[in-house]
Amino acid sequence: MVDELQSNQQQDHPRIATSRPCLARLSKAAFLLASIFAIGCAKPSPKPQKPIPLVSAIRLAPQSTRVFRDYVGRTNAFLTVDIRPQITAPVLRFYFQDGQQVRQGQLLYQLDARPFQTLLDAATARRARTDADIARATAELAKAQDYVRRYAPLATINAVPRQQYTDALAQASIAAAQLQQAQADKQIAQANLEQAQLNLTYTQVRAPIAGTVGIRRMAPGALATPTDPEPLATISSADPLRVDFSVSDADYLKYLAPQTPSSLHNLPPTTRTNNPRSVQWKLILADGSAYPLPGKFYALSRAANLQTDTVQVALLYPNPRHQLRPGQYATIHADVESRQNVLLVPVSSVRVAQGTRIVSVVGPNNIVAEKTIETESRSGDAYIVKKGLSPGDIVIIGGEQKVKPGDKVKPQLTNLSAQDAAS
Repeated sequence: MVDELQSNQQQDHPRIATSRPCLARLSKAAFLLASIFAIGCAKPSPKPQKPIPLVSAIRLAPQSTRVFRDYVGRTNAFLTVDIRPQITAPVLRFYFQDGQQVRQGQLLYQLDARPFQTLLDAATARRARTDADIARATAELAKAQDYVRRYAPLATINAVPRQQYTDALAQASIAAAQLQQAQADKQIAQANLEQAQLNLTYTQVRAPIAGTVGIRRMAPGALATPTDPEPLATISSADPLRVDFSVSDADYLKYLAPQTPSSLHNLPPTTRTNNPRSVQWKLILADGSAYPLPGKFYALSRAANLQTDTVQVALLYPNPRHQLRPGQYATIHADVESRQNVLLVPVSSVRVAQGTRIVSVVGPNNIVAEKTIETESRSGDAYIVKKGLSPGDIVIIGGEQKVKPGDKVKPQLTNLSAQDAAS
């Protein structure tokens, strides 16, 4: 009977029997949803804090410094002379080694002197003959003048014919003219003798200056002529050596040109001397080494170059060991000016973007910012700031590559003195 009751209940409520599996499935789904909700609502773990980067920086303060300018130049011999023969003669021998140092007056070449010795002997003989001609003419003139002295009183009293006295006067005049001719011939003979002596000395070709002789261009047996386009050799003076370079017209006016005294225009006195002789000219060689001996100002060019708008400057450097040779590349490091109360920033801390110079600075709350600056002259490894920075600004000089504007940094301040910048 119970069985019949249960069956009747199942028949009356079929949903109760069939809903149990569905409830089981709903319970599982609810558990999954609760798990997902619990995971989504869980608090995320905190990310590790990025360390604040350290940067090297300087606090700008006005200071005094020297201004340096670099110019590119070339070494040149102070004097360069091409050795050319003054006569035509064969080369007998030479007395130097290519590239050696020679003294002024040192014998370099010996030319064949025999024809010129013969000409000298003939000129000496002609010169001696003119002495004899002068002696004979002098005697003839004395004799004629004696006749004139004797005939003069006799002619006044008609003791001798008047014609005889006139002939004596004419003979004296002829004798005087002959003496003058003999004396002129002597001068010509003397000139020919001196020319012959000079030509004989030309057979010995000597160094006109002291210096370094180049490679010889004629061997013994070759005929040396004054019209030969190639010289026998070339000598360049070695000590001192000249260094030539060009400065812009602006640099010339700013540092080298004489200035009108500021007192004439009620202007503040300038720190520039504008005297090239007071500038320190340091020579930097092609390998980057500094030449140990100081140079001195020699000359400025007469006029500016119209094509390049530059003025040429010449310096002289002692060269006792002949380390410098003509034609070498060189850089002139010139100490041209003293500046007071200027701001300096290292060249390495300045970036250039599209012609604009930019530096990174540390602003309020140690936040990085960028500033555009204008610079003037360069003092060693630093720029003199013209515009864009003020005293007290903190400029990043190391580590700026790792930070960008807006980053927070920890600056480590260092000092940058004018001596450090100029070194």
